[in-house]
Amino acid sequence: MSLLRLVGVAAALCGLTACGQAPSSPAPRLWTLADLEALGAAGQTAVATDSTLPGGIPLARILGPNGSLFPRPSLADQYNASYVTTEVWEGYPQVWIQPMYVPVSGWVNGAPVVVADAATGLWKPVFSVGTGSGFYSPFWQVFYFDAPAGTTADTFTSAKQILDAGLPLHEGPGWTIPIVPDGFSWAGTAARPETGWVDGATVATLNFGKRLFTWNPDTNVVDELPIFVFVSHDSAGNLVAPDLRTVAGTGPVGSGGPAPATSGIQPLYSSYWRIYTVEIPASVTAFPDAAAAAFPEYAGRLVTTPDCLSDPDTLDPEACSYLDSQGAIEHAVAPWAIRATDVTVTCPFVSYRDSLAITPVL
Repeated sequence: MSLLRLVGVAAALCGLTACGQAPSSPAPRLWTLADLEALGAAGQTAVATDSTLPGGIPLARILGPNGSLFPRPSLADQYNASYVTTEVWEGYPQVWIQPMYVPVSGWVNGAPVVVADAATGLWKPVFSVGTGSGFYSPFWQVFYFDAPAGTTADTFTSAKQILDAGLPLHEGPGWTIPIVPDGFSWAGTAARPETGWVDGATVATLNFGKRLFTWNPDTNVVDELPIFVFVSHDSAGNLVAPDLRTVAGTGPVGSGGPAPATSGIQPLYSSYWRIYTVEIPASVTAFPDAAAAAFPEYAGRLVTTPDCLSDPDTLDPEACSYLDSQGAIEHAVAPWAIRATDVTVTCPFVSYRDSLAITPVL
């Protein structure tokens, strides 16, 4: 048996049994988009409320009033940006990449010729684990397999079927593809609605593209990056999270935030994050609501140079400095005030540099 074949088998078995992906708390939780949708319909207002993230995550920052995904305002590399949330984990120290399988009829200049669905013209991946498992994740490494003559997109419908057939496997890149409820509403440009297979059943998906995460090739653990949520103390001394823009990191905590990878001019921000809380320093103030009426792009930002706001008649927002990037946070905030929570999230970005739309790298 080839090394690649062993990798494929091991990956599939880990997808089915969650090798090593042990939750860290007595009651770990995974909320998929189907779970979040059901909770919202039942009137629940937040998830992960018993986590180390004050207040958990309000469902209004995940789902819009019509049940679609809410583009949550954020900051990345000093610019306004936004992302959507499709999964939330509480109490999991790590999440594993899982294998998905795609039939190919051949190769042209090293690129796979995918067996596409006759009706849609799109691929129809076979996923190794579904949302009914606590070990599901939307982070997949594709394994292309050499399809026998006559194979269609509906011939192979389970990972077991493919592995039992002993077909040659070819490792490919990682893709962010959440499995979503059938008929889920999506009108954005950052993902392509598709379908796939899990254990012989058709599932609906949103394909946010490839290269939106990395993983450890020895352990298959998905690499997490920090996304920062600002917190402060209320009158009772409890930490609370005001409704401010989050800040997306681009490197491990303490790295200063290196430039992200790009596809053309489009940044490839991560899709998998650990939430970190950042206690707002006493010297920092919020950009005034009154000024935000004239400069809406600065609403929800925290100003580290309050003197720039002293004269509202001559206010120049570009003369201020902000907590608007990982580097700015790590420069202005004491390390003890930046804390990891036990909450991780799938949050692919849907816009960047104030208003530019993300398109998936396919």
